[in-house]
Amino acid sequence: MRVQVYSLDARNHGDSPHSSDTSYFALAEDIKTFIESEMNGPAIVMGHSMGGRAAMTLALTNVSEPYIFQLNQDGTSKRDWGLLRKAY
Repeated sequence: MRVQVYSLDARNHGDSPHSSDTSYFALAEDIKTFIESEMNGPAIVMGHSMGGRAAMTLALTNVSEPYIFQLNQDGTSKRDWGLLRKAY
């Protein structure tokens, strides 16, 4: 099986463009935009720390999309999940 692996810089990190909107909703939309423009088929989304929270936001705001998620030490708590659900 052949797979493509991508490592994304979050906005305001690495070589990515800078933006005043650094919300997890914006980060999740960046991931979704990348997947839709660069990939042909389902995606496995992995995230660590801030990336884990962005992946979690992507999962909760795109429940019908065929993503598979692996969150690694995302630092979330029950409070984070509750706030995200309430915001969405």
